[in-house]
Amino acid sequence: MTYGNRNTPPTRVEGLLSRDSGKSWLDCVLTFSGHLRGYNAVFPRKVDLGYPSSVIVPGTNPRVGITMCYYNSCIEGAGAIRQTNTGYITKNYVAIAVVWSEDELLAALKRVSP
Repeated sequence: MTYGNRNTPPTRVEGLLSRDSGKSWLDCVLTFSGHLRGYNAVFPRKVDLGYPSSVIVPGTNPRVGITMCYYNSCIEGAGAIRQTNTGYITKNYVAIAVVWSEDELLAALKRVSP
């Protein structure tokens, strides 16, 4: 499961692993992005980060995954999304794509799991 951590520095895309289809979660937190704006703040900052999606690329061996999300570090004040008569105007949004190896994630999991 991947998610955007907007509330607790460092602000970033994180993930959790479950070995029982989500009934329980392992203690380790995976990091799918570097520190995004606000990582060293001791107070909340207005950032917009989220809705990450992760997939395994079909036909890859070893298996490769991609996690994508959007991010905007500049939503101070009135914000970066504004509604108009014809839709929405966005400013300073970027898409972040992280390519990862399932083998590397599983190897890291073995190092931290009992």
